[in-house]
Amino acid sequence: MSDCIIGKKEMHKKARALYKSLGVPETMPNNDKVTLFDVTKRPFECQGWNMFISPRNKGKTTSILLTALCYNWLYGWTFAYIRTLQTMTVEKSMITLFGVINDYKDENGLNYIEKITEGRWNRVVFKRNTKKFYFAKIDGQGTITEQSEQILGHVLAIEIQDVYKSSFADTNCNFIIYDEFIDPFYRSWVFENLMNLISTIKRSRDVLIFLSANTLDRDYPIFYDFDLVDIVRYIKLGDHEILTTPIGTRLWLEVVAIDEHHTEKAP
Repeated sequence: MSDCIIGKKEMHKKARALYKSLGVPETMPNNDKVTLFDVTKRPFECQGWNMFISPRNKGKTTSILLTALCYNWLYGWTFAYIRTLQTMTVEKSMITLFGVINDYKDENGLNYIEKITEGRWNRVVFKRNTKKFYFAKIDGQGTITEQSEQILGHVLAIEIQDVYKSSFADTNCNFIIYDEFIDPFYRSWVFENLMNLISTIKRSRDVLIFLSANTLDRDYPIFYDFDLVDIVRYIKLGDHEILTTPIGTRLWLEVVAIDEHHTEKAP
């Protein structure tokens, strides 16, 4: 395995062990033919950029967010959850983002949050006024009785990236997640704004960047922006490529298979 972008191998090994201890199911609930995506099985710490695409939902975002929570609990890392437009970051969308993570319970009745935090917290909540996520404690009636002072993550929109230039200051924000980056309507400013936003977040630090999409559009314009279109057109479902961009950035590109046995011929 290549050198880590951030930290040492031991810290990533510990985070993976915590993730594994959560007992995340290997297959989609009520459909054991669809394997759930597990980002911890990818060497994401060896690349600055990690791009995951699948023809349909495979639990990619949930796995990445759950991994981010493990790093937060162990090392205090926060995450930036990014969508293209402000309308995609409204409260009704964000309060459901951690739905599976909040509600899934094991045979002992514990959810992922309780297992990660050793019972200290049992919920991730979104605060509309700050556009941030926090750990929280809720009672049996669903009332928040306590909330963490430290944030878990930020919600940002590429559309207004210039707003964050003077307001974003979180030197612990080492996870950047651009979700649903393949949109039915591509906007010419997306790539430039994304690069500017990432620059604002990372400043002079190294960070881990994840791009996720549940649509497989091999001719989507952002692949031209990344200079990936030729590779994306021919990479097989279930395969991955480790690339170096023209400016020297290492990128893991994976077209995630629907199940472990699903293969296809190159287009």
